[in-house]
Amino acid sequence: METVRKTAIDALAQIPDPRAVEILTQLINDYRDVREIRSHAVHALGTRNDTNAVDALSQAFFNHEGQYVIQKDILKSLAKIQHPKALQTLLRAANHENPWLRACALEALGERREAEVVPAFVHALNDKDDTVQRHAINALRERVHISPDIILQLSTDARHRIGRIAQERERNDIAQHLCNEAPV
Repeated sequence: METVRKTAIDALAQIPDPRAVEILTQLINDYRDVREIRSHAVHALGTRNDTNAVDALSQAFFNHEGQYVIQKDILKSLAKIQHPKALQTLLRAANHENPWLRACALEALGERREAEVVPAFVHALNDKDDTVQRHAINALRERVHISPDIILQLSTDARHRIGRIAQERERNDIAQHLCNEAPV
């Protein structure tokens, strides 16, 4: 039964009609339904790169307060949609009161390449939650350059973390260079 429903959800995601988004949104909002089906509907909306899907997912994120697994699924789906509203929701979620959701938002933002995401990572370096800081550090590790202006705005502790990231990256670069130069 659930396989049939998932197939129907996948088919709905392919229909360009806005009514398909409405039906998928209803599935997400049906608390009586199995979480797996609701999550599948979230992921299906994430395959659509349109304003209606972004609006539905963004609204669902804030309407499902306390349903952290669904909220995480929504963040993952928004990360895949290259739309300014999707990015706005992810940035807002990076400041959520729940540290687990902040970490999830940073993980989702880590998939994005827009310059606007870097300040969210830098801000998260000052977060009181270690997991949030770790996600920020991991995301920053993947970025090549961090502006000196941004570094100056950080706390001393956050600047030290940035320094450690740079040292680790340098060590990794040296190790990779040595591996490439080693005789086979």
